[in-house]
This record gives sequence, C-alpha cells and structure tokens, in this order.
Amino acid sequence: MNDAKQYSKEAAVLVQKGKATPIYTDAKGNDYDGIRRVSLSLTKDIELVTAVLPKLITDRAQLSGIAVIVGSAGHNDIIDSLIAEYRLDVSDLQNRRETYTIRVLERPCPELDKAIVIVGSDKRGTLYGLYHISELIGVSPWVYWADVHPSRRQELVFTKEQLEYTSKEPSIRYRGFFLNDEWPSLGSWSRNHCGGFNEGMYEKIFELLLRLKGNYLWPAMWSAVFSEDGKSHPLANAELAEAYGIVMGTSHHEPMFRAGEEWRKINQHYGDSGLWDYWANTEAITKFWEDGVIRNKYLSNMITLGMRGEQDSALGGTLEQNIQRLKDIILTQKALLHKHGLDNAPQALTIYKEVETFWHGSRCFWSMTMESETSGL
Repeated sequence: MNDAKQYSKEAAVLVQKGKATPIYTDAKGNDYDGIRRVSLSLTKDIELVTAVLPKLITDRAQLSGIAVIVGSAGHNDIIDSLIAEYRLDVSDLQNRRETYTIRVLERPCPELDKAIVIVGSDKRGTLYGLYHISELIGVSPWVYWADVHPSRRQELVFTKEQLEYTSKEPSIRYRGFFLNDEWPSLGSWSRNHCGGFNEGMYEKIFELLLRLKGNYLWPAMWSAVFSEDGKSHPLANAELAEAYGIVMGTSHHEPMFRAGEEWRKINQHYGDSGLWDYWANTEAITKFWEDGVIRNKYLSNMITLGMRGEQDSALGGTLEQNIQRLKDIILTQKALLHKHGLDNAPQALTIYKEVETFWHGSRCFWSMTMESETSGL
C-alpha cells in the first residue's frame, strides 16, 4: 500500500488522515450477533495496524461518504436491495456454503458515495469475509495466540482490484482441531487469564478458528464440561459457539453431547449405582444421554456415537460381548436422536484403539452370520 495520494478517486479507503471508515451491519439480521462480534474484532485489527479505531454502526442515518457494509445474503437491508437491483452479483454464492464476495460499489444507497461490500452466502461465509480484510491489512491469524504483531501503517487505502475477491466453497465440510491433553499448559493459562475454560477463553479460540477458515472444535475435556462451564451462565460456551458459527463436537469417548467429566460429577442424579457400564446401568446412562440431547439439540453439533469405558478405558468383556454392547449402544443412541428430531444431524463414530477391533469384528461376525443364514435357505 502506497500513499493515498497516488491513488485515483476509485480508491477504497479504510483509514486515511487519522479517520477510519465505519462498518455497518444490519441489527435486524438473524446472524447479527456473530457478525457484530467479528466486525468488532476487525475494528480492533484495524486499530492495531493504524492506531485508529473504526466505528461499528447499525443505524443507516449515521452513514455518509464511505462505509464497509457487512452481511449475509437475505439478512442485510442494503445488501438485499443491491442484489434485488442487480447491482451486486452474488450468483457465485448461490447454493454454496461458507463463501463470500467483496466488492467496491459507487452510490450503493442514498446515504453513501461508496461502499466496500462484504457479503456471505451464509453467516460463516460473512465472518470469513471480515477476516479476509484482516489478512489483507497484514494481521496474522496468530496475532493473539503467537504474538504475531502486524507492521504499523498510517493509512489503509486500496485499489478496487486489490479489494475485490470471491472465495471458493471449502472442499472439506468440517475443519478444526481438538484441545486434547489440555493440562497443564492450556489449563493453567486459562485459569490464570480467564478464570477457567469459560466463554472468555473460547472467544479467543473461536476467533482463531474463523481466521483460519475453520468451523469445528472438540473442546477441552480432562476436567472441563464445555456446556456447563460458562462464567455468565452454564451454557454460555455453547451459545457463544453458535454465535460464532462453530460446530461443536466431543471426543472419541464423550457420546451424545456429554463431556467425559459430566458422569463423574452428576451420576448421583441418575441413581445410586454410578457405574459407567451400559449393560449394568442401562436406564441411568440412557437418561443421562437424553438430557444431553435435550440441552444441546438446538445448537450446531457433530454428535459422537458409541461408548468407551470410564476415563477413556476399554469397555471390558469379550470381543463378542463388546460387539453386541456397541450395537445395542448405537441403536439406543439412534433411537434418542430420532425421538428428539435429530435423525439428520451430523453424527460421528470415532474408531479408536479397541473400538476398531469391535468394528471390524462386528463386520466379520455379521458377514459370517449372513452367509450362514443364506447357506441354510
């Protein structure tokens, strides 16, 4: 980026002469909360580069001159008007997920002379578009977690060609990471800086995921209960994930929305046994799973199926017994999902250690059984 004076009037300005272009988003949109959060994050990125903080506005009456207009198709009044008037082409976004386009438009509405328009095919696409601007001004996705500080600039002025961009649809639907073995490093840090594994910590993690164009997370699990550890209220972590468009999963031994630590902490609510043994404690464990479904069913999740022993151990029993156990467990879990309208929700069975033996053994066992039955006909 050179001095703004070298650009023609076609240039699009984010910061010039100590003034920052405001960011406008429609507060009436269904995806407003997440867009507001990431728009605020972009304003702080711009401030980090230029020491000038843009305003975040939702009132069209405050618009004048130039603005950044942000929203998802169908959820922003100005953007929807531009699409209806054929002034903003979003054909590359139609029937695609998590994509965005950035355009520079003259006189996009009566209030503005020019706008930098960021429009997503959905909420997640819009959020990626916002962080595309962060990358364009030199802010690394690792700005917070790895202290990667951007070069300072007095002005942020771009040509139309530098700004305009349309993303591709991600080839992999779920992209993210697992906060595995989080003690002592992450646990100590979160306790000292955030008071624990609460929404203060996860806000930083969700921002990193979106900056990296991710959308999926397995949360901390050694001592944490993601859907109960919120600071403002128990479900605050899960609700924050929904606002940021993050799909939450659970690890290989945490089925049906439930954290591994939850059973240890609250099993007394489900009876006197306390055994994490499906065959010996079927009714209690089934109700425990169902309560997890009821709690999280309205949020975006990848539902883990199956079961392992307590504290990530083997189930016990013979191979044949465990094959039947796993079959019974999955059928019960599928019935619970059907009961609560989640048949089509994304689901995962993670083949891990001895579970792989059960899986391959069950396929072999069922194949042999079918062959035997066929031979007898």
